[in-house]
Amino acid sequence: MDAVAHPSPRGPRIVLFLEYDGARFSGSQVQRAGIRTVQGELETALEALTGQQLRVRMASRTDAGAHARKQVASFEPVSVVPLETYESALNHHLPNDVTVAEAVCVEGLDVNRDAVSRSYRYTILNRCNPSALLRDRVALVREPLNHLAMANA
Repeated sequence: MDAVAHPSPRGPRIVLFLEYDGARFSGSQVQRAGIRTVQGELETALEALTGQQLRVRMASRTDAGAHARKQVASFEPVSVVPLETYESALNHHLPNDVTVAEAVCVEGLDVNRDAVSRSYRYTILNRCNPSALLRDRVALVREPLNHLAMANA
């Protein structure tokens, strides 16, 4: 996902590019207490790092079980933590199924409104037998696919 900052009265924000394996998440955004989400884990890690409760904004939602290669999240920093510290420190506090790939400081970015694109990838394994390696990453369709109908759609 690419993001472009527009002039805004908001101050600086830390923008995080996340990767996660969504197999054990109930989606990316906080829903209710006791439900494990990517945003919840990130907010917990930020509190461990800064000692303060910070609200994270996610650029888009993902459903339960969905994975992400470059999910964008942001928050307004309230403590003085060097930018280069966010990646390693947050990765230290995050569970191993979520990683901060990159952290940048941007002035006035709204990760929802200022995103210029979003892309999603769905993978179909079209064969009779499931895959031991890809079982959580693909949809298994055992019947032959109608490639012409798919192309027309």
